[in-house]
Amino acid sequence: MLSACAAGPSMQQLETTAMLTGDWSAVEKRERSLERRAQRRGKTCPQDLVSLCDGSFGEKRCSCVSHETLSRVLHGY
Repeated sequence: MLSACAAGPSMQQLETTAMLTGDWSAVEKRERSLERRAQRRGKTCPQDLVSLCDGSFGEKRCSCVSHETLSRVLHGY
């Protein structure tokens, strides 16, 4: 069986379009897809850490941090 995939727009192309149109739904959809793929592949934080994500400017960035660091961030320390 032979199958092929057509390459979709890159994240940069999606973001450029979103900046021009104001519609960020395609970017958000791609981010959710990438997050699900990473979870399926086991690329999550180690058990003693939690994921801290920032979604500023339409780009979500996550880091693995300790519970203590997360508490400080949430309480503004």
